[in-house]
Amino acid sequence: MAGGQQKAEENVAAFHAWVATQSDDDFKQIIHRGKLNRGEIAKGIGCGKSALRQNPVLKDALEELEIKLREKDVLPPPDCRGSVH
Repeated sequence: MAGGQQKAEENVAAFHAWVATQSDDDFKQIIHRGKLNRGEIAKGIGCGKSALRQNPVLKDALEELEIKLREKDVLPPPDCRGSVH
């Protein structure tokens, strides 16, 4: 399974490199339903969308990015699904 582990690490490195090249406006262009569009991120880093769900390090890095973007008002706050009026 060394090949899978190596690919997972490469995906994390590619994610961080991709994030470093994006501006707040770039992130705003790929917002979908209050989150960053996973398909666009996967294209940007050259992996499948499943890697964003299945690689725990990559998943955590994406969640941290979204938290930081919410703090800067780039992403909207998480919606309250229980109160849709």
